[in-house]
Amino acid sequence: MSVRHRNRRTGCYREETNGWTAGRRLRRRCIAEQIASERRSTEEQLQAQADRHDEARASIARIADEQRAADEQLNGAQRRLFDAREAMQAQARVTAEAKAAHAGLVERASGLAIEVQRLEDAARELEARVTARQEDLERTNARQAGLRERVTGAEQELDAGLRSFDELREHVRMADDRSQSLRADFDAQESGIKEARRALESVRGEAAQLDVARATGGAVTAVTEEEIVDGIELLARTTGIFTETAGGVTTATLARLAAAGAIDPDERVVVYITGDGLKTLDAVASRVARHPIEPTVASFEAAIGEARLIA
Repeated sequence: MSVRHRNRRTGCYREETNGWTAGRRLRRRCIAEQIASERRSTEEQLQAQADRHDEARASIARIADEQRAADEQLNGAQRRLFDAREAMQAQARVTAEAKAAHAGLVERASGLAIEVQRLEDAARELEARVTARQEDLERTNARQAGLRERVTGAEQELDAGLRSFDELREHVRMADDRSQSLRADFDAQESGIKEARRALESVRGEAAQLDVARATGGAVTAVTEEEIVDGIELLARTTGIFTETAGGVTTATLARLAAAGAIDPDERVVVYITGDGLKTLDAVASRVARHPIEPTVASFEAAIGEARLIA
């Protein structure tokens, strides 16, 4: 005997049998139908959720578009606000500059007013000075008229004085001519006296030299300018010493005394040469060749070599 029971929730029938196996199969089939029913219900719920999800995405996209539009409007409003702020700041700067310019103009106007007042005061002072100058000018003109009269009298007196001065100058010129003549005679006499004194001193010097030479057994002589140059050349050629004209006098005197026999040829004679020949180059310019060189040892040695080759 079997009994069928319908499940209200799943809609399947359950049949009860007396056999254990049939009941088990029936229970499995009912469970499978129940699972399939729940799966369909779940899929329907998932589909509904997917639909709601799509609707939510669409709504989110729509809201995002609206947000972007709102952001763009906000950005536009911010840009307009920034531009308006910059315009306001620019206007504020212009206003400040205008205020500063107005303040400068006001200050300049005040300065100009002060300057105008100062100029007016200066003009009044200048007028007073001009009036005083005019009075001074009138007094000066009066004094000039008096001075002209006095100058005219003084010129007449001066003319008379100049005539007297010309007469005196003529007398002075004549006296000066006589004085010049007397001075020329005096200078000539004084020059003669000086020449006589020099000649006397020379004679006294020569006499003293002769006295010294005679007292010491020596000798005295004189040499010419040509002999002096010969003495310089002789000393340079024989000893390598280049002396000045004073040394040339000493050497030439020694040569003349030796030639005259006043000095024994075997006698040792000391000659004092103390002057450098570079001090009197003009005296030997006709006898000595010049060789300009650079201030270096090499240039000097080269010039010496050339001079030896020429010699």
